[in-house]
Amino acid sequence: MNLTAAGLANWYELTPSEMEVTIAICKQLSNQTIAKLHGVGPKTVSAHKRNAMLKLAISRETHLTAYLYEQGLDYLLDE
Repeated sequence: MNLTAAGLANWYELTPSEMEVTIAICKQLSNQTIAKLHGVGPKTVSAHKRNAMLKLAISRETHLTAYLYEQGLDYLLDE
């Protein structure tokens, strides 16, 4: 089994909002800042983060950045 491909499959299961929140978290933005940038409430940001972490099978927020690097998605942090 190709683990990289499996990991990318998980990434593409995220909704666009979950992807955006994940990338913003990896850029070390606060939930408040993310909420303001996307025009949603902090609870919505928390829900997107929680859902993304569940779909990616990641238990700690600090592991999200490592996930992006491992999957070759670190270029998303430059946008």
